[in-house]
Amino acid sequence: CSDKTGTLTKNKLSLAEPYTVAGVDPEDLMLTACLAASRKKKGMDAIDKAFLKSLKFYPRAKGVLSKYKVIDFHPFDPVSKKVTAVVESPQGERIICVKGAPLFVLKTVEEDHPIPDEVDQAYKNKVAEFATRGFRSLGVARKRGEGSWEILGIMPCSDPPRHDTARTVNEAKSLGLSIKMLTGDAVGIARETSRQFGLGTNIYNAERLGLGGGGDMPGSEVYDFVEAADGFAEVFPQHKYNVVEILQQRGYLVAMTGDGV
Repeated sequence: CSDKTGTLTKNKLSLAEPYTVAGVDPEDLMLTACLAASRKKKGMDAIDKAFLKSLKFYPRAKGVLSKYKVIDFHPFDPVSKKVTAVVESPQGERIICVKGAPLFVLKTVEEDHPIPDEVDQAYKNKVAEFATRGFRSLGVARKRGEGSWEILGIMPCSDPPRHDTARTVNEAKSLGLSIKMLTGDAVGIARETSRQFGLGTNIYNAERLGLGGGGDMPGSEVYDFVEAADGFAEVFPQHKYNVVEILQQRGYLVAMTGDGV
């Protein structure tokens, strides 16, 4: 079993052209995303680095970023799948900035107020389109003062495969190893990445494993399902543990590689 990001891929992200909800300036999307990023060298992950590196293409956002005061910062949480920052603007306005898995960010806004169908659908379609092109998407939203939550848009990032991944995968296969990819990314991205590596594309949403009673399969079927799958997407850390446990109970000798360890 292998993680994807940083194990099969380089974890060197580059940003593509953002998708913004009607009426939103890309500069605002970029500013909000960078406010929801750690600017301390120690706490900076690959996503934060990619955003701060791309600031040069957004001069207005770059010019004002340092004028915002960070009041509270919650780094990426693998369960809520988002980063949250509470900041104060140069004018003294309090703003909550969020970036993370697009559907989790959308849910944050939906819990505050209903989103018009056309906005909701266009956003979800864009997430699906980016995924089929192999892009990892990050949703961005904010709440200004006492106002409502606003969904701003999506920033697509690409994470290229490591130069030796395909060769390593082939070598492992020739030794009789079966490789399953476990990733927190969306199913579409996972399938496209898997295809690039020469791995199978029978990748499923980890929801189907039924943790917390969410699945629709009896126990023995879940075991067969895990055995036959090439990997799982949208996983939480607990899913990784469960997949390994199920395979061990089926008599397999299982290794886990990547930071999912």
